[in-house]
Amino acid sequence: VAARTRELEALNGIAATVSQSLDLKEVMHRALEKVCQVTATEWGSIHLLDDQTDELVLAASYGLPAPAVETLRVARLKRGQSFAGRVVESGEPLVVENPATDPRAVARIEELESLAVVPLRARGKVVGTLGTGSAARRHFTPEDVALLRAIGHQVGVAIENARLYAETQRLSLTDPLTGLRNR
Repeated sequence: VAARTRELEALNGIAATVSQSLDLKEVMHRALEKVCQVTATEWGSIHLLDDQTDELVLAASYGLPAPAVETLRVARLKRGQSFAGRVVESGEPLVVENPATDPRAVARIEELESLAVVPLRARGKVVGTLGTGSAARRHFTPEDVALLRAIGHQVGVAIENARLYAETQRLSLTDPLTGLRNR
């Protein structure tokens, strides 16, 4: 009962965190910070699918070393490529122990001992991934993965809401008949 209570508190905390803003960057950063707190991990990343190229791009990171962020920022990952690409392709979470030596890794973080990546879902489809990792060797339990999956769904919906809001704002500034910006 105590463990279930902590999970529900974590989900409520994530929901409150990601619903405080419609700014996409802020939503992602806050979500990663909260995920790392809830899971007692040091690093987090969000990759989003580019609708035009169907490639994953790094959209946000938390606590990652600068060289890893730079490597991930320039990488455009295909479905099935890397940990995130595998999760997008399968739609299922992935847990990796000692990912620094795994050949699927795109960015090598020598200190990274444990990693969990879950899909971000919105409107029934995978829109990206959320990954969290730790320098301490830890075993992500099925309960941990279920919690991360639920968090991934909440974050996915929050990201979709922020995207829709941004698009609505952009469209409201343009006259639909002339295509000119409203003043």
